[in-house]
Amino acid sequence: MNREIKFRVWNGNYKLMREVFGMDLKIGRAFLDENMMSWWMFKHCTLLQYTNFNDDSEGTNDIYDGHIILGSWYEPSDEYGGQECTDIAKVFLDETSGQWMVKEFKTTGETYPLYDYCEKVEIIGNIYENKELLE
Repeated sequence: MNREIKFRVWNGNYKLMREVFGMDLKIGRAFLDENMMSWWMFKHCTLLQYTNFNDDSEGTNDIYDGHIILGSWYEPSDEYGGQECTDIAKVFLDETSGQWMVKEFKTTGETYPLYDYCEKVEIIGNIYENKELLE
């Protein structure tokens, strides 16, 4: 299995999210352009890792740590059918198990592995720029 490793970075001082083009781990900085001329120091920002999962939109958007997703699934209720259900969840890395997880906010509040969550997933925001989605 090939795993693509990439990052984005959130700078709370500037309230900006940027793609990371490279990192200097010795000095502790994330480069924000291909020429490595612009950077943020790790101590001033938060690195967000790519989960290796994409949402179900046409553009197949990459899902990163800290994304807020809308999950939908079909819930059978009786012999006459069922209903489509949705919930908003936050994506995070469970450091104990080492797997990407989601925590639901609107229905059960349960935590599930990202790989096994819902039939359809759509990115609707992130925990830094869209905190109101988790209220």
